[in-house]
Amino acid sequence: MKKLIYRREIFSAKNMQEARHVILTPEQDATVDQRWERETPVMADMLGQVFNLEDSKTVLDYGCGIGRISKALIEIYGCSVLGVDISTEMHQLAYEYVNSERFSVCYPEILERMSKDGFSADFATSIYVLQHTLKPAIEIARIHNALKPGGKLVVLNNNQRCIPTNQGWVNDGKDVRNMLRNCFREVGSLKLPTEVFGEALVNRTFCNIYEKVE
Repeated sequence: MKKLIYRREIFSAKNMQEARHVILTPEQDATVDQRWERETPVMADMLGQVFNLEDSKTVLDYGCGIGRISKALIEIYGCSVLGVDISTEMHQLAYEYVNSERFSVCYPEILERMSKDGFSADFATSIYVLQHTLKPAIEIARIHNALKPGGKLVVLNNNQRCIPTNQGWVNDGKDVRNMLRNCFREVGSLKLPTEVFGEALVNRTFCNIYEKVE
């Protein structure tokens, strides 16, 4: 049997348009660009309300890509955002796209070291990311360690896993929701409007609110 190999290069992009198609996929009723325009401000608004965002707060955007959500949060609320992504190309594009002194980006391993050195964010979000990670428990732990006690985390994720491999997209059966509950206290959920996100996407995803409890 052919060995299963994780293809992290799937999440790299050469330019902005290519990056958009990595971050979002077309749906039956919307192109990638339409989804970008429709979903982004609504998601940013929901996050702002959950976090009660203001300019003194710092948000961890885990799996930020080119900073789709980071840019919206900074422009609307004036907060600071630390993006985290595995792709060097996404890092470069993110600085160009977000274009703000309130934004910076790093690799997951760097975030881990920063947390040990005392960094902590007020809030965190991870959107369409954990479904694709090879070792979600490690990523969840990194988010947990980088969040202040009592800080809230919002996760929007597919119900099923979708891992990029040399044998296509694979569902390894790992229960991300249970992993999140083991690390955080689940305190609520967000209802995604079907007129914005589409019924099919809403039905195959969850969008939950968690709190870090020491």
